[in-house]
Amino acid sequence: MNEIVKVYKNSPIRIVEKDGEPWFVAKDVCNILEIKNSRDTLNKCLDEDERGVDIIYTPGGNQEMTIVSEAGLYSLILRSRKPEAKAFKRWVTHEVLPSIRKTGAYLSPGMSNEQVKALVATLEEEVYRRIQAENRLAKLEAHAEKLARAAIPATPFGELSQKTGRPRTCLVRNYLRSGQEVKPEHFGAYIQLLLPLYTARELLLDALPAPTSAPAASVSC
Repeated sequence: MNEIVKVYKNSPIRIVEKDGEPWFVAKDVCNILEIKNSRDTLNKCLDEDERGVDIIYTPGGNQEMTIVSEAGLYSLILRSRKPEAKAFKRWVTHEVLPSIRKTGAYLSPGMSNEQVKALVATLEEEVYRRIQAENRLAKLEAHAEKLARAAIPATPFGELSQKTGRPRTCLVRNYLRSGQEVKPEHFGAYIQLLLPLYTARELLLDALPAPTSAPAASVSC
């Protein structure tokens, strides 16, 4: 029976093919969903055709382990009280199953040690990339929220610049025509000039939580 390993947020989940359909190692699923007393849960919550056994390769050798069908997997997800159960279900239905059904990407059970090592290295690299991507996304979201708060204008866009005496619309137009690159330290001030050209003020106020500090002062050009 063919086997494939997927990784959900650093937690591996082994999947085997049975009669052309994916079955999931129950122990892996219960670990991810934080379901305790997995044996009792499987017996009470799943029908007989939603659970079974299979020989699964482990570092200690082949072992007989309980597996659950796709329907059984969904029953366990509904049983879980973990808030992340919904995200796990989406990962399975939107990434894992489509990938398997599109590529038929099950691995041969007769893998050599070199192939196993290569698989482990690939999984570790994938986990590392996902962690790095999540960290970068979190930083970008925090930076975007900070800029968005600073960008909500405190004064009308047509107000004259205190430095030049010219309307701010002229300043933005000239800056855009110059082709100059905006420096990171000027992002907040520049967005504060640009934002009134769009209808984003109300959107930002509705989308962002209430600020915990005083609103940013207007920026003088």
